Amino acid sequence: MLRRTRFLWINGWATTGEVWAPLFSEMAWAQHEVVEIGEWFSQAKGELDQVVSWAVQSIERHAQTAKEANESWALVGWSLGGVLAQRAIAEFKNIDADFCGLFLIGATTNFIAAPPTSGWPAAVVRRMQTQLLKSEQHTDVVLHHFFERAYEREAEQEIASTLSNIINIWRPEGLHLGLEALVTWDTLEIFEQLQRNRIPMFWLHGLKDSICPQGAINRSESMKGVVTTWESAGHAPFLEAPRLVSKWFGESLGGMHEKR
Repeated sequence: MLRRTRFLWINGWATTGEVWAPLFSEMAWAQHEVVEIGEWFSQAKGELDQVVSWAVQSIERHAQTAKEANESWALVGWSLGGVLAQRAIAEFKNIDADFCGLFLIGATTNFIAAPPTSGWPAAVVRRMQTQLLKSEQHTDVVLHHFFERAYEREAEQEIASTLSNIINIWRPEGLHLGLEALVTWDTLEIFEQLQRNRIPMFWLHGLKDSICPQGAINRSESMKGVVTTWESAGHAPFLEAPRLVSKWFGESLGGMHEKR
């Protein structure tokens, strides 16, 4: 009989842990712990290394909680949270047989790229950073424009409904630093090292994702055995089709246990 799995969920830029609620309703078969990366980025005083350190500490606590409960555990990162998850799990030194996978959704190894099929131009992100720090009104405009671009209509409404909580958690300087991470972090070498270290990884990517476009999953031949693509999905498939995403998690875990 398989042990219950405890998931640690890392959300994306300008969202809160509430974003996972529709998926959790479909994943009652697992335990869930949510972090708020908006608090980390907003309190880090411009230090990205501090954000990574806090993420590693959360993983350490999560793994210990799972161990005490005789559970396996997994790490999930979406969008910016997926980039952070790659960096944090690479620095976590106590991966053992209880760890059953790093799950990435709508993620990337490099957010910045010249072709629009691979990522965003750095100049666009820098312009967003400038606007965020001008005034509260400018911050609202940046967020609304981002939501409109990022999500399918239903998902956009789901995100926008939590805007007041987003602004409470993500201060403008935190949003700015989150974008700085997307501009400066390139995790391709980390991703490939995780594979060489045989860290189990599963990546779900929608081919209609306009935030981390299709080119994000084509940077390395090694990605082909890790990535599952859904033709009709966008940037947040867990909001668009939570039941199917729950099934993907279950099948991924089941296949991994069979390999063991």
